[in-house]
Amino acid sequence: MEHLPTNKAPDMMSKMYGLELFPDGSVIFCFQENGGGIVKVDARSNVVWELLGDFHHSVSVADDGFFWTFTGAQDAFDHQFAKVSVETGEIETVIDMAEVRRRNPSLHIFNLQYDTSSPDISHGNDIEPLSREMAEAFPQFEAGDLLLSYRTQNLVFVLDPDTLEVKWWRVGAWDRQHDPDWEPDGTIAVFSNNSVTDRAFSDVVAIDPASYSHRTIVDGEKHGCRSSLTSGHQRTTFDTRVVTSTNQGWAFEVDSQEQIVFSFVNTYENESQSGLDISEAMRLDEDFFTQEFKASCGIESS
Repeated sequence: MEHLPTNKAPDMMSKMYGLELFPDGSVIFCFQENGGGIVKVDARSNVVWELLGDFHHSVSVADDGFFWTFTGAQDAFDHQFAKVSVETGEIETVIDMAEVRRRNPSLHIFNLQYDTSSPDISHGNDIEPLSREMAEAFPQFEAGDLLLSYRTQNLVFVLDPDTLEVKWWRVGAWDRQHDPDWEPDGTIAVFSNNSVTDRAFSDVVAIDPASYSHRTIVDGEKHGCRSSLTSGHQRTTFDTRVVTSTNQGWAFEVDSQEQIVFSFVNTYENESQSGLDISEAMRLDEDFFTQEFKASCGIESS
């Protein structure tokens, strides 16, 4: 990213935060607000396209060949969301939260904990479009609706990107959260950092958007999981869940009984037991990559 004209920091000082891997081996990524843009590279690391500007936190692919990301200053109160072409890197749509607030004048959720002295007064950190495949589990929403997280306000909400209607919201079932995901059982699962509360561990919680009932699905205290920022989770096709504890440099996978079945620590110095941050970890199905990509890597088909 250092070659980009809008880059603000050397690559070694940038944090990769916002990444999507594709079956053909290509990758779209950004280096938070210091990286100077978003880049797509092919399986051989050749640059496919570059999108200059301030982009951060999220690269979330939708069904229609586009992905969503945050754009503009991270510490702005009103964030902007950009819908970008996966193929070309061209921006199709930009949604300004100032307009969303104007369209929902009786909904007073975006100014919670508002403090003009704070450098980070909303901190949007994830956008997840509802896929057509998952939409059947969420009858109150439609495919393409956006699930968003505002960390500072402990706020998760669902937005119609066409009408800008806020369809659903919840505050308080999590603290300084990251990575809300649509789940196959019709719940929304969220990594709760718990960095402001008295709880000393981070959890993954699930909420039913219809009844607002919520429960802990990964108990951080049980596993010694604690991260004050970033972090995330992913439900796999094996009925397991991969959890990323960023500050601990730790990624682990638990089964349906919350037993750890895989663990990875990004050790930096063994003697001091220090590790490097991990912003995201994911488990890929065996057939995730295309045959063309496997052949290019010398992998024989089974």
